[in-house]
Amino acid sequence: MNALVIDCNITVNWFHPPLEAAARAYSDGVLRDVIEQGLTLLVPQHWDIEVAAVLLRIQRNRAHGYGTEWLDQAMDRLSSLDIQTTQTLHNFAQVIDVAKVLNLSGYDTPYIHIAGSLRLPLATLDRAIIGACERFDVVHYQPSSTLA
Repeated sequence: MNALVIDCNITVNWFHPPLEAAARAYSDGVLRDVIEQGLTLLVPQHWDIEVAAVLLRIQRNRAHGYGTEWLDQAMDRLSSLDIQTTQTLHNFAQVIDVAKVLNLSGYDTPYIHIAGSLRLPLATLDRAIIGACERFDVVHYQPSSTLA
């Protein structure tokens, strides 16, 4: 399977680009690779809720100027991608045990656990997750090209 584990922050950046050029280039590069290489995206069970919550918060913040059309376009784009939910941690005790070892939050732990368990790269901008990737031999995904 040509697959990639993807963090919520990358997904949200596709619709609400970060101000930092390097973060924008990384997120855009991941999206290009997903589309051009037909990558399957693997996400933990809470990803849907996490992405929905952030997109709704952004859309409801009038300072951003995004209307319901923006949110509809984001949902259409996400629906067009091959996104598969994967569960590797089955209860709160497992999440806590692994989170303590990885020194990550309960929300971040499933991303690296999926990547490590399935030996897949992980696309993220989260510094704590990147640090865990380095410590636990998980590949931090690097897009084939980034345009800054």
